[in-house]
Amino acid sequence: MSRYFEWADEIKHLSEEQVEELYQRYLNGEKTAELAVEYNISANVRSLLKVLPPIISKDLACPYCDLPMWVRRHARGTPVSIRKPFKCVRCEHYHFPPGNYGRQRLCSCIECYKVRQQEVAAQALRDRGELEKRYGVTSPPVPYASLSFVQKLVLLALLDDGGAAGAERIAPLDASTRGEYLAPSEESSEEWVKKLYECGALLVDLDSDIKAFDRASGCLINDFSAVRWLPNVALESGVQCTRDALYLALYQELSGAVQPAWKSELYALMFSLARDESIQYIQLLANEVNFVFSAQGRAETVVLGKPYLLLCTPGREKCRAFLCDRQLQGQKPCSEHHSRQYAGYRAGCAGEELAQDSLSRFAGAAVGLASLVV
Repeated sequence: MSRYFEWADEIKHLSEEQVEELYQRYLNGEKTAELAVEYNISANVRSLLKVLPPIISKDLACPYCDLPMWVRRHARGTPVSIRKPFKCVRCEHYHFPPGNYGRQRLCSCIECYKVRQQEVAAQALRDRGELEKRYGVTSPPVPYASLSFVQKLVLLALLDDGGAAGAERIAPLDASTRGEYLAPSEESSEEWVKKLYECGALLVDLDSDIKAFDRASGCLINDFSAVRWLPNVALESGVQCTRDALYLALYQELSGAVQPAWKSELYALMFSLARDESIQYIQLLANEVNFVFSAQGRAETVVLGKPYLLLCTPGREKCRAFLCDRQLQGQKPCSEHHSRQYAGYRAGCAGEELAQDSLSRFAGAAVGLASLVV
């Protein structure tokens, strides 16, 4: 012990065994003054902890210096959770024992930081290896002529990601560089991208964020909005074109006149977009009046003007006339039960008004889009 720390003059006459015995008796609650007299320690010492040397662990050694670890002696009654950790006698490495529920505090010394960085880099290499194993095999490019109108439209929107010119990668849907959403809802956006990936027009970029994949299932994609892509389209037979060439071809074709072959897809697309926007509008207004609205499963029914099918509650029709009469008479419902029914009735009416309001937006969007194919 004295090899690493100089002992105080007041205890130099004691052996290491006596020091440890003195400390254990102190922890067990014996009075400090009596211990000082028994071990012939000066009466001027007011605190034994100030003159006792640090504890040198016989079991712990620094993994970097191969030297013992030490810790200052804690006062009696000190909870284990706030006791000081062992520290290397040379460097700044600390040893933290496992805490409650297996939680482990990490040492912040330079050497431990380097080790953790090496572990992160090694894990990244393993992850890239898994991605390359699953997505590294390049499939033949998809002929440009085989793409549908909607696929071309989605590709053009994907390529407009705000990235630097000349880059081949396509930014993820959730990239901050994108100025606009691909579709009114995240589900629709991901579904369109997923279809392009499944048909082979998009390839996974191996430098994508690993969090977009499920490593437990062999790096299958679990978040299509976070994947970075590479275009895999051929303008010429069997030759993968560049991103810029694909963008130019798409822009030139889609900025021209509407082709008759596109009309059926365009009609389906415009009603799908208008329906999604109408549902979102209903949800937005419903949130403003604190009304719980869940119409995703029956979106077409709601948008087409039958919201009461979703908003009806048991017994509502039976109490409609009663509640309306009392409202016209300026009276309040006569019981808590009727109060809840009245609240449900008013919420239902509010929902119907929101749905009817959305119909005008739906019709306006549909008419506007229909003008493109006239």
